[in-house]
Amino acid sequence: MEDLIMGTELAYGHWGTVALNTIIWTAAAYLLIRPERPVEYANIALFGLFLLMTHVESYGYPFTLSLFADQLARYPGADHLGWRAGDLWRVLLETSGRQGAFDWFHIIAGVLIFGGLIVLFLSRKALEAALASGVPATGGTYRWVRHPQYLALYSIMLGNLVQSPALLTLLLFPVLIYLYAGLARLEEQELLARFGLAYEIYCRRTPRFLR
Repeated sequence: MEDLIMGTELAYGHWGTVALNTIIWTAAAYLLIRPERPVEYANIALFGLFLLMTHVESYGYPFTLSLFADQLARYPGADHLGWRAGDLWRVLLETSGRQGAFDWFHIIAGVLIFGGLIVLFLSRKALEAALASGVPATGGTYRWVRHPQYLALYSIMLGNLVQSPALLTLLLFPVLIYLYAGLARLEEQELLARFGLAYEIYCRRTPRFLR
């Protein structure tokens, strides 16, 4: 595919950036969650697919803009082939150029993404401490919700949607929410069988994701 160029600035075709960003973020999630069962590996793979589609739209090729080109034609002020045009907020708000990198959408997205990464790290620490003691994880981030790691992944995905909304990621997001919710219920059944009343009491006082 020929790179799309606007003036002297390369707009798309950054496939190395697509691959690097996807690998780094997927690897970070893998190392912090440490999947063990096939279903956990499958969910991490889907999370990586979500990130891949996000970065393809931003740096590789603007599939969403191409698909809805006729509908978006009424936004003549938008630079459809300019830098980061895969960010639909720039198109819909008719903005272009690098100044949009620090608008409210990107600030909120940054909080969601890096906040989620911090929660993933803290949750891993709490989980490791619980596993070493042979008790269920109920401290640290687990004090507030039963599945902070999955909630953190939700936050990272939502941040990417806020920053660079695209059709494929919008379709995959609810699928991942459903799959991780199912995995959370499966883990709870296993923990109830292992720890009994102690974990049941914890479940009664602590929400699965949000109150």
